[in-house]
Amino acid sequence: MAESPSYRGIFKATSIFGGVQVINIVVTLLKGKVSAEFLGPDGMGVSALFISTLTMITTLFGLGLNTSAVRTISQAQASGDRLTLSRTVKIFRLCLAFCAIAGTIFLTVASPLLSWYAFGDYTYTVSFILLSLMLAALLFTQGNTSLLQGTHRLKETALSTLTGAIAGLVVSIPLYYFYGVEGIVPALIISAFATYGMSRYYASKVELVLCKVTKQELTATGCEMAKLGIALIAAQLLGQLVTYLVNAYISTTGSLDDVGFFQAGMGMTYHAVAMIFVAMGADYYPRLAAVSNDVRLMNETVNRQGEIVLLIAFPILLFMMVFAPLLIHILLASEFIAISSFIRLLCLGMLLKTISYAMGYISFAKGDRKTYLWLEGGLSNFLQLSLNILGYTLYGLKGLALSFVSIYLIYIVILTVVVICRYGFSFSQAYRKMIGRTVIFSLLTLAVCTWCSVTVTYLAGSVLFVLAAGYSLYELNRRIALTAFLNGIRNR
Repeated sequence: MAESPSYRGIFKATSIFGGVQVINIVVTLLKGKVSAEFLGPDGMGVSALFISTLTMITTLFGLGLNTSAVRTISQAQASGDRLTLSRTVKIFRLCLAFCAIAGTIFLTVASPLLSWYAFGDYTYTVSFILLSLMLAALLFTQGNTSLLQGTHRLKETALSTLTGAIAGLVVSIPLYYFYGVEGIVPALIISAFATYGMSRYYASKVELVLCKVTKQELTATGCEMAKLGIALIAAQLLGQLVTYLVNAYISTTGSLDDVGFFQAGMGMTYHAVAMIFVAMGADYYPRLAAVSNDVRLMNETVNRQGEIVLLIAFPILLFMMVFAPLLIHILLASEFIAISSFIRLLCLGMLLKTISYAMGYISFAKGDRKTYLWLEGGLSNFLQLSLNILGYTLYGLKGLALSFVSIYLIYIVILTVVVICRYGFSFSQAYRKMIGRTVIFSLLTLAVCTWCSVTVTYLAGSVLFVLAAGYSLYELNRRIALTAFLNGIRNR
């Protein structure tokens, strides 16, 4: 029987996947360094075009099954019936196999067009044909990860992601060193299969039984997963289109510098709390899906998750708000110092996004694809496009930051009304108080950073940050006995 996760379990998941995310970032940076050293700008460009093309095709032919299947697998796991779980996994794998075959055939047939579109000639036709093997490996890797997430195997999911990333780096180094640009395709293919091998190893630890699947079961369950997955893809594609349109508008009505400032500020702010969002996708979503049909357990899960992520994100964003100029010098360059106030406003908007994130998963976890598509594909993207254009037109770069705050303020209000009326969601008293305190405290800090001198900002801001960190630690300790939790980790 499913039950809502404990505060300690939520914090543990966030810590594990946050740590994995940090290591993945380091591995990505190392891989970029290796690519720059051995491939040069041209080689990196070739690699980027291959990867972006494969990512797009994998997304399209994957039909979002890797995400939607987590919900179905979680519910099968929660039933406690191993046969039901095994049947669900078999249907999922059959659907993935069909997608992999279709994608491979498409990539093989379309390889001349892809080469011409990406590179302006047919030189890389054979390369794209060979990369069709990579597509199948990517899809099956995603499938193994979905199985691990859906069965709540936290440790195995993290290890699979981590070892896969490291394997890709280890494989790439000698191939890039000895073969240069000619080693790109072999490196991508071998890395994909190495990553698949790692994911397959950990997925094999899930105990399944042999079973048969009827055509009716395959059609019914497969179509349900595909429909929900397609809604996810549609929302993602609309989001990518909106990002492109906003960047194009800034470029044509303003300058390329503003596009660079906008992307740098958004990227820097997002990565500050990326580990939280990664953890929510990897652990929170399958847990929520497993209890989504029980209103009480659903409310407990959402409220507890919301409290923990807010307590973690709050001091991080406040630190970034106070010390934005110093962080820009460290992480970017002195030319970007002009976006200090921009980033400070973004931190307030990111806090609102963090608050909305836990509630935003409810419709998808319940399989309500129409509501999800309306909220994420329609409302969210409409607000992003209209308010970003309006904000930039009126106030330039500062207007983009103001629009970011406005977008999530409006989104939270509408989302809250929807999940309360449609799903019976209710905020716990503790979570309501926490939201109020963190928002008021963030507004106070933003006012200090905006209206005070640099010296006063750093002095008063440091005091505010220490108070915020103390509040978060106190509340975390109340919920998870933080001191005992950390001592337990240290003694292992």
